[in-house]
Amino acid sequence: MSNAHPSIDPITLSVVRGALETAQREMTTTLEKTARSSVFNLAHDYSNALFDHLPEMILQGQDIPIH
Repeated sequence: MSNAHPSIDPITLSVVRGALETAQREMTTTLEKTARSSVFNLAHDYSNALFDHLPEMILQGQDIPIH
């Protein structure tokens, strides 16, 4: 199977990117609202990301990317 990506028009790319960024922000909000640890709530010492099936990172949040 080839790793070549078909060309994607800029509008479709923008829509998909926006949906993925929204999903990541919702993950962050869920962590903040449900965490019982002060490390999460006060220090925001966490990160989250979305991965594909390979697993390769697709998108990483603006949290602490050092993890």
